[in-house]
Amino acid sequence: MKKKVSDKAHISDTPIDGLGLTASDFASAVLNNTSDAITAIDLKGEILFWNDGAATLSGYSAEEALGKHISMVYRKQDIPDLVERIKKAMQGEFFTNKELIMLDKDQKEHTFLLSLNGLND
Repeated sequence: MKKKVSDKAHISDTPIDGLGLTASDFASAVLNNTSDAITAIDLKGEILFWNDGAATLSGYSAEEALGKHISMVYRKQDIPDLVERIKKAMQGEFFTNKELIMLDKDQKEHTFLLSLNGLND
């Protein structure tokens, strides 16, 4: 089943008691504050979203990563397969626990598990 960008989560903008945040602000904080790396990449390989977990694991801040090509953090030989998987995810396929190598800012290799879920218009 394809997920469309317009299929938004149903989140209340009612303030959450005691937090001073709306539910949508809280959801955004969860994405940004998880220790898991959560990123969004377009079909050209441009990094569109980079959370704090991605920054911690890679050593690149969001400011350094956003707008850059994924070759900054993935081995060159892995990029064709990754781009193909992104294209398939955009067509509705879901990938989970694909082992991949990520390069940190010092170019050290780290093995991690990749999950992909595409969004389309």
